[in-house]
Amino acid sequence: MNFNDEAKEWDTERRINRAKQIADFLKSKINFDNKSIMLEFGCGTGLISNHFLDYFSKIIGYDQSDKMLEVFNKKFLEEKDRVIGINNIVELNSEVDIVISSMVFHHIEDINQSLNDIKKVLKKHGELIIVDLDLDDGSFHSNEIGFKGHNGFDRDLFVKQLSLNGFNTIQVGTVLQDKKILSNKEISYSLFYVHAIKID
Repeated sequence: MNFNDEAKEWDTERRINRAKQIADFLKSKINFDNKSIMLEFGCGTGLISNHFLDYFSKIIGYDQSDKMLEVFNKKFLEEKDRVIGINNIVELNSEVDIVISSMVFHHIEDINQSLNDIKKVLKKHGELIIVDLDLDDGSFHSNEIGFKGHNGFDRDLFVKQLSLNGFNTIQVGTVLQDKKILSNKEISYSLFYVHAIKID
């Protein structure tokens, strides 16, 4: 999937509704402090961040797609003093209280590198919540030619990978179960979450 090409048409009704479901779920798992800083890792157009404007003092959206970030920054133009989209997180050294990532990691080839980057931006004992696709047979992305990501994840293996990268998992569970239509065929899928803490 070329996210630059998809950016302008990304905010479909299905994605908007799913983002609200995910955000509502995440709100039930976070102990909010309105002085905290949140980073959305793989923010896209900001469908998740949009639901947290009243909960954090600053929201940083990170994405590798410049076109997605254009939409993100335009969407939050009136909040630009405290909501900003960036394509480089190297300078955010131990600055962030919580990182949220939704439906991003199954697109990432080098997961260890991304977890290492996240660990660097988090404060000591900072929180990480990842929402992603449970392991499937490839149906979820079957209409994407040349898809190079992961067909979801085995939860236990994902938790192990977090541990190897300096995170202590405190909770794992199901976020939602849903269906989507692909090539006139209905497929079922489920999303899980992992809530972890940076160890040191």
